[in-house]
Amino acid sequence: MWKGYAYAAVGSLYYAGLIVDQDGVGSNRYVVKDSVLAASDKYLQMAAGLLSTGIASTEDYNAVLGKLIPSFCQVGKGGILTPDMWIRNINTMLARNLLINKLAPFVNGNPDAVIGKASTGVMTAADWNQVLTLSGKGIRNNDLVFTGRSAAANGFSVQRWVVSLPCPQVSILPLRLK
Repeated sequence: MWKGYAYAAVGSLYYAGLIVDQDGVGSNRYVVKDSVLAASDKYLQMAAGLLSTGIASTEDYNAVLGKLIPSFCQVGKGGILTPDMWIRNINTMLARNLLINKLAPFVNGNPDAVIGKASTGVMTAADWNQVLTLSGKGIRNNDLVFTGRSAAANGFSVQRWVVSLPCPQVSILPLRLK
């Protein structure tokens, strides 16, 4: 999941990025953001597949996540997500990847407006249908989500996150489209 989130952040913020799929092996081959976003979708879908079929022990799952997620992030809507909640978070991220990385220009009341020389693709009817499908299977009102919070001691430091990831906030927002 972390690679899916990281590639989503890179692909959403930059024109090009690196895809590094092997531990300890670097790369200097930049690829366009569409390829980075495709890698994000691939890893998010792999995580969803593992969550749907690969959890042998709920007790072990809860114990590991309880240790991995800092206690100060396990308050409010933060906490140990069930596998189904996690899958719904992933569906929301997949919908987000589509929604914020394609153009849907609406200029001066014209829904068919065109932005010339854009490096971003245009939202198609199929894209909108996919956003509706994914968001319909996305985060629900009572779901827990991964949150980043500050704490008096040993909390997240924005400076540390800015260096390691281009997007310091984790914002997974539920999409409600009708």
